[in-house]
Amino acid sequence: MRRFSVMYGSSPAHLLLGLATLVVSAWAVVEAFSRDSPLSLTKWFVGSILAHDLVLLPLYSLLLIGLLRVVGGRGVRERSSPSRRRLLVLNHLRVPAALSLLMLLVFFPFILGLAGGYQGVSGLSTDPFLPRWLLLSAGLFLLSGLVLAVRLARGRTPAAAAERSDSPAG
Repeated sequence: MRRFSVMYGSSPAHLLLGLATLVVSAWAVVEAFSRDSPLSLTKWFVGSILAHDLVLLPLYSLLLIGLLRVVGGRGVRERSSPSRRRLLVLNHLRVPAALSLLMLLVFFPFILGLAGGYQGVSGLSTDPFLPRWLLLSAGLFLLSGLVLAVRLARGRTPAAAAERSDSPAG
């Protein structure tokens, strides 16, 4: 087993998980092509790649640069890296923001009230989607803030963990 791990570069479980992922992905592609024409799926796929790379990536990169300038403090403006504590705070802002934006991206027609046929098909209104998305987003930021507060109160920052592991007792 050890010889295989050395030759492969990881454990056999890693290889099995990678192969399982490949099988599931291949099955999804076959199913998608059997339900719709390959040309329309290809157009959708290429369109989503272009939309991400040409629109979304520059937007959230600029947002991250702005957050680094706000949270990173004086160190970022002087071209040095921010402290580990500031990076911890930044990550506790990024994760709920990313999850909230993902939910907005997935459900934007419902959240913005643009899904006109939804009520006719389901008999339900799209009115609750915006307040629920706002509540979910607020909950994500609140939970992230609570986890951050606990980590800071317990001294569980990456720097503190590194110092503990370097000490003779750790």
